Amino acid sequence: MHDVYFIEDFSDAVKDLNPNLLGMVEQVVAAQGKTFHGTQLSTFTAYINRLRGYYSIRDQSDGYDMGIIKSYVFSDDRQFTFDKYKPIRMPFWMKEFPAAWRDIDFGIPDVTPK
Repeated sequence: MHDVYFIEDFSDAVKDLNPNLLGMVEQVVAAQGKTFHGTQLSTFTAYINRLRGYYSIRDQSDGYDMGIIKSYVFSDDRQFTFDKYKPIRMPFWMKEFPAAWRDIDFGIPDVTPK
């Protein structure tokens, strides 16, 4: 059994917060969970997974060095996981890839012609 909370359950804590910021607060809260279940084609879900990646490095969670996070994305009858490193591929506007949080500090070789 799991406890489920909604932003309304914390109305006292967010009463003075601009309502336009509530979505961002929900993303930060969702990103802090042990696991996350989102939906495919959702940029809301995608950003939560990017935050989860950043937090995995900060906290050195299991698999952080391989870009692994405990997140699941569902679409129709299929499930997508973040349990292995996957390179960036199209379409990428609604997905997050470990390169966004794991490889961000690595430079790219200079390919400028000399």
